[in-house]
Amino acid sequence: LFLDPNTLGGLMSMAAASFLAFAAHARRRTHILLWLLAAGVAAAAMVVTFSRGSWIAFVLVLPIVGLTAPPDRRRAILTGLVAVVVAGVLVAPGVVVSRVQSAFDIERDTSAATRYYMYISAVEIVRDYPVFGTGLGAFDIAYPAYQKPQALPGILKPHEIPVALVAETGLGGLAVIVALGWMLMQELRRKRGRPWTTGESAAFVGLAALLVGSLFENYLYSQYLWIIAALWVIVARMAAAGEGDT
Repeated sequence: LFLDPNTLGGLMSMAAASFLAFAAHARRRTHILLWLLAAGVAAAAMVVTFSRGSWIAFVLVLPIVGLTAPPDRRRAILTGLVAVVVAGVLVAPGVVVSRVQSAFDIERDTSAATRYYMYISAVEIVRDYPVFGTGLGAFDIAYPAYQKPQALPGILKPHEIPVALVAETGLGGLAVIVALGWMLMQELRRKRGRPWTTGESAAFVGLAALLVGSLFENYLYSQYLWIIAALWVIVARMAAAGEGDT
C-alpha cells in the first residue's frame, strides 16, 4: 500500500493534522471527541513508523491548526497545542527524543547525512541539466555520478522534492513550483479578513503537512499532495462564493 514507512508516516501526519482542524471547527462535543480520537489514531500510526520527517512536519503545522480555527477559539486552541507538544516532549521515551535530534546530525547519523548530501547532489544535477533536466523518473539513474561518499549508496530516490523536481524536469518543474506557490499566495490573499471554513482549514493544514514533509521524504510523484492542493482551492473558492462551510 505504501512505498515505505516514511510515506505512510507522511500521510498519517497529514491525516492527524487535518483531523485536528476538523475538531477545532466542530461545535458539538460528540463531534469534537470523534475527530480528536481519529487524530490520535493517525498520530499513533505516524509515531510507530519512526519517520522523523513526518514527526517534524506534524509539529510544524500545528500552529496552522490554531491560526485557522474559529476566531473565538484560536487562543485556547493554540495554548492547548503548545501544552500538548511540551507534554509530549517531556514524557516521550528517550529513543523518540534522540531520534528527532539525530535528524539534524549529519556527522553521526547516516540517514540525515544522506538527505543533506543528496540536496547538494541534486543542486549539481540542476546545474548540469538546467533546461530539460534528467527526464521524468531518471533522478536515480543520474544521481550515482553525483553521489557524495558520505551518503548511503543504496538510497537513490530523491528526498528533497522541490530541488529534485527541477532536477528531473528542468524549467518545467520550476514552473510547476512557482505556479503552486503563486496559487497558494493568491488563495490566501483572497480570503484576507474572512474566517476560515472547516474545509479550508482541514485542506490547508493537510497540504502544509505534505509540503513540509516533501523536504524530507520521497513524495515526488505522490498524487495525495496534488489532490489535497486541488481540494483546498475548491473549498476556498466555494467559501469565497458564499456557498457556506464545506
